Amino acid sequence: QKLFDYKMIENGILFSYISPHMEEGYPGTLELKVKYILCGNTLRMEYKACSDEDTLCNITNHSYFNLSSGREKIYNHFLKVDADTVACVDDHCCTNGKFIEVENTPFDFKEYHKIGERINQDDEQLKAAGGYDHPFLLNGTDNQVSLYDEISGRKLTVSTSMPCVQIYTGNFLEGGCNGKEGKPYENR
Repeated sequence: QKLFDYKMIENGILFSYISPHMEEGYPGTLELKVKYILCGNTLRMEYKACSDEDTLCNITNHSYFNLSSGREKIYNHFLKVDADTVACVDDHCCTNGKFIEVENTPFDFKEYHKIGERINQDDEQLKAAGGYDHPFLLNGTDNQVSLYDEISGRKLTVSTSMPCVQIYTGNFLEGGCNGKEGKPYENR
């Protein structure tokens, strides 16, 4: 958890942070810039990182979306992911090098399914992660993930140029920080 500097830019905001050499054990001074830009109904995030030494860097976004505005849990959200394969995880939710085909499993979201429809099934991988917390290997034909809440009518589409997306259903949020209006986060 780091505090970033920021400046307002046209249609957005630019965050920047300089991680000094050996911060958290990583070599090199790393300069990180993250832009959040509004383009109509689209939020675009651009990441740029540069280090003066070879180092590890894995920048991501950890936004959680509940399209019902938190009125209910995400069980009735419809999810669609164009992926035939997911990476398996161990009891610490770290990938273990194994993969499963999604067909005839609770991980098959090639067509819209409610998240709550199969999240509590007796499945080894769902138990290991307390729900969904898995990398879905995208088929590459439509690198999008769609989430839809029928009651609110809200729909979220996430597009990526990357070959994989992490689907996480908020399995470990309870007991963490507070969200909107100081309300404590709950799982899912």
